[in-house]
Amino acid sequence: MNPLGIEGIITPLLTPYDESEAIDEEALRRLIRCQIDSGVAALFAMGSSAEFCLLTDAERYRGAQIAVEETAGAVPVLMGAIAEGPQRVLELAEDAKAVGAAAVVVTAPYYFGWNAGEIEGFFVTIADRAPLPMVLYDIPWRTHNPIARDTILRLSEHPNIVGIKDTTTDGGRFVNLLLELEGRDDFALYQGSEPLGLASFLLGADGAVFSLANVAPRTSVALYEGCVRNDLEEARRLQRLYNRLFAIFSIVDPGGGSIAGALGGLKVGLELLGIASSRVRSPGRQATDEEKERVAELLREIPETAERLTR
Repeated sequence: MNPLGIEGIITPLLTPYDESEAIDEEALRRLIRCQIDSGVAALFAMGSSAEFCLLTDAERYRGAQIAVEETAGAVPVLMGAIAEGPQRVLELAEDAKAVGAAAVVVTAPYYFGWNAGEIEGFFVTIADRAPLPMVLYDIPWRTHNPIARDTILRLSEHPNIVGIKDTTTDGGRFVNLLLELEGRDDFALYQGSEPLGLASFLLGADGAVFSLANVAPRTSVALYEGCVRNDLEEARRLQRLYNRLFAIFSIVDPGGGSIAGALGGLKVGLELLGIASSRVRSPGRQATDEEKERVAELLREIPETAERLTR
């Protein structure tokens, strides 16, 4: 067991909004209940999928607080403490402790470019002072500051750095990390790229943080569990379904790199499943009726989502 005690699917929660773009608290609670009922291992509040960069500190606090309240101890809640500099990250980490999160998740600093030594120093500074265990989050296509493999290996020795979410899409590097850290029970490896789930789980990943779990939590959990029990036929079947569902990310503003492009399809999915509205926060554009129908067509192809569609 890894130091967080979390093995399986961690859902990075989306943030539902009402008509005024305020957090829709009831919809968020519905989403959380759906995840828990589907057997996910943990929740990740205020990460990329939550549109954290468009939320105020008070909204981040409240969103994470709702997650902790609604889970009522059923699963651990991780909270993103993501900002440009260590002082801001540490302030957010104090918020995470105040709401009752189990750990904080921290990306490399962004906006300016930083070298490998500066990035390592950034994480060490935070880990030395953070009031909760810390999970690294490598997502270089957003931060533009990758966390080097050697940096990860050194940081894995820090007593307050307990794992990494790898969203680089570099399957070879992830496999190398799995092999180099094999046998370690003090550092967890979580895959962050859905198409790499099958290979990662079979090779011993502790689990995954998959945005697709927002709309297909049971399928996500079944994929992980199929790999754990070495049911390769079932695991391959589920990975093929998952790869098909991955197209949801390219329906709204494909290739644009925008909030709408990254999350718009998932949010339409939540609307079609009767959980929350499809709104993304400004300046993100809202999905068109044609795009919503394309998402619906995709969801009809996946057994879990097909049976839950409201239209």
